[in-house]
Amino acid sequence: MTMNHITWAVVPAGGSSQRFGGGDKLLAALAGEPVLAHTLNALANYSGLAGIVVAAPADKVLAYQAQFGEMIQGVAVRWVAGGETRRASVDAGLRALPMDCDSVIIHDAARPLLTGDLLDAVLAPIHEGAAAGAIVGIPCTDTLKQVGAQASAPASADYHLARVAAPVMATVPRNTVWHVQTPQAFKRDMLEQAHATVALEIPVTDDAQLLELLASQHQVPADSCQVVVVPGHERNLKITTPNDMALAEWWLTQG
Repeated sequence: MTMNHITWAVVPAGGSSQRFGGGDKLLAALAGEPVLAHTLNALANYSGLAGIVVAAPADKVLAYQAQFGEMIQGVAVRWVAGGETRRASVDAGLRALPMDCDSVIIHDAARPLLTGDLLDAVLAPIHEGAAAGAIVGIPCTDTLKQVGAQASAPASADYHLARVAAPVMATVPRNTVWHVQTPQAFKRDMLEQAHATVALEIPVTDDAQLLELLASQHQVPADSCQVVVVPGHERNLKITTPNDMALAEWWLTQG
């Protein structure tokens, strides 16, 4: 018998836009609409979604709420203040979910070209009971080097001007490496357990990593924390620099 699942999306929207070159990238116009509007509309268009929680910077919550509203295409949108980190923002979003929600999608506010196919792909393993989490990604095709700790990425978009030099330590086998995107889907109870259990001082870059740590550091059975990866798409880019806006505009012209 197929179980009826209630799925909400949590959208962390607290980025600083530091590398965007000025202004709030979520309000930047993409094909005539703010980036965030594209993201929220893509989620609201998905028939399997019951609602959306947006975790925005505390000083922007009311402005975002006034601009985008509490209902988009018939889908409820809740606005909450996010935290200082992505993890804190997601945690704030989880706390705003209704009690009957049993599965959750985490999706970056700055990924405006989300499609229903990607949402189907990450939700299927969760709703079928095959995994606790599912993420989208693209197999790596570049050569990857592990470098010394003194290497750091520049804050600006002009990487070629940064003159960062660091010793190469090893070559990472690329056949085992994927570039990970969002959406990411999870069983709500497992994601909440991971947020509550994994120490806050441990740096994490996505929610899937929290489930990995739950299994490796807290004696939770690995099969109950299993995360799987499904193929994403290069169209599903994240807006970080002005160049990303130009590429997103091009993808929109491709239909």
